[in-house]
Amino acid sequence: MPQAKIITRLKELFPHGHPDFIPYTIAEMELHSRKNHDYARGGNPLGNFERRAAFYRRYPGLDLGNPVVVALVDAMKQFDAALWMLSQKYDGAVEGINARLKDVSVYVKLARILHNEHSGEPYGADCCQTPGCEHAPVPMDPITERAVDMDAPAGRDYYTGAGYS
Repeated sequence: MPQAKIITRLKELFPHGHPDFIPYTIAEMELHSRKNHDYARGGNPLGNFERRAAFYRRYPGLDLGNPVVVALVDAMKQFDAALWMLSQKYDGAVEGINARLKDVSVYVKLARILHNEHSGEPYGADCCQTPGCEHAPVPMDPITERAVDMDAPAGRDYYTGAGYS
């Protein structure tokens, strides 16, 4: 039966609601079905909730009001979906394995940022130490105890570029 006929029939059966309510509901049913294809793939339609609940039970003191935990829970949701697809040997219809893994990467970075902001360390104690990184420690001249630009000729101030003696 075409979707338009279904909507018409449902509006006849349920005439007192907003006219957009039934089409929204049908669109949500379609989205639920497509996403459940990715999360369940013929298995338990609520399996992703069961798997994640079993995982989270290992952490009885987990504070779901903590933004770091929220970011990690969101990462775990995507991680679970990717693992399920890999275990069932298929790629998602709505979001595939690569899209899920990209989401995991983003959520983990956000968790690090949130953790560092809440710990009072703006870039965290473990921020990159790559030379040139804006967060890396500035090299100091051991004699003058001034910041040094390692790429400039000797004796240049890191901040101003001016020479000093």
